[in-house]
Amino acid sequence: MKVVRLYNTPEEFAEMMVQHLKESLKMSVRRKAKEPLLLEIGIDPNKPDHQVRVSLHDTYRLYRASGDLNVTIDYLNDVVRTSRYMSGLEEGYQIDPAYLYPAIRDTRYVEEAGEEMPFVSDDYLPGLRQIYLEIKGGCSKIVTHSLLAANPHLTEAEVKRQAYRNLQKGGWQSPRLRLRSPLRSTCTVDVYLEPPFPMECQFLQAELVKNRMPSHYVIAFPNRQCTLVLRSKEPMETMLQAAELVRESGFDSIVHRNVHLYPYPVSGNMFLVRHGKARLLK
Repeated sequence: MKVVRLYNTPEEFAEMMVQHLKESLKMSVRRKAKEPLLLEIGIDPNKPDHQVRVSLHDTYRLYRASGDLNVTIDYLNDVVRTSRYMSGLEEGYQIDPAYLYPAIRDTRYVEEAGEEMPFVSDDYLPGLRQIYLEIKGGCSKIVTHSLLAANPHLTEAEVKRQAYRNLQKGGWQSPRLRLRSPLRSTCTVDVYLEPPFPMECQFLQAELVKNRMPSHYVIAFPNRQCTLVLRSKEPMETMLQAAELVRESGFDSIVHRNVHLYPYPVSGNMFLVRHGKARLLK
């Protein structure tokens, strides 16, 4: 069936988003001339540097694939909620260490969305970077270098330490679903759904993982809502063995669907984890 779309170019899609946000927020909203899918929302007209940067790249890609405006509406609601939280509140520019967590994002997203307001981030795995979020009151706030500068009592190192301290305090998050592959009965797919805080960074933390994961498994971070793990009763000690099991079990197809058909995609990369060390599975 042919998908009918109302907005066929990035410029048309972005302009629709700009108008809806202006009406909802009563704030200055503009798109960048050279990058129409990057929006800037002025939180305080008296402070030009107080802005929220919004990337529409993933949302537009999903809209192009499905023609479904519901994804766009959900994203708009998130933007409106966060922007209202930030506007007119000095606390919107304060970082509460008790609510900091690490999270994983696609490298391209971190670079594009943080072009003028760089995120506090680190290399994590190939194609992925680790960022830091304050999650409080139903809103997520990315820790940028400009936000950090507004909190002189905190250093970058302390933000990172506190984020991992909170992750460990939250404890190990178990999979919500465990599905046996109908294509390879020795293989099982574990589905980890995000709790009130991001948990995808738990898998490379020795203290959290201890006695909870097999010595060899394949992991993927397809979108912000879930992490997928492939276990097998068969040997998975080499890249060749892992690649075969990924293919024969259909795990690669599951990852692909979760990247391309669900909101907030992160990455289609898969990694073989051996004794706590992850390598890109090619």
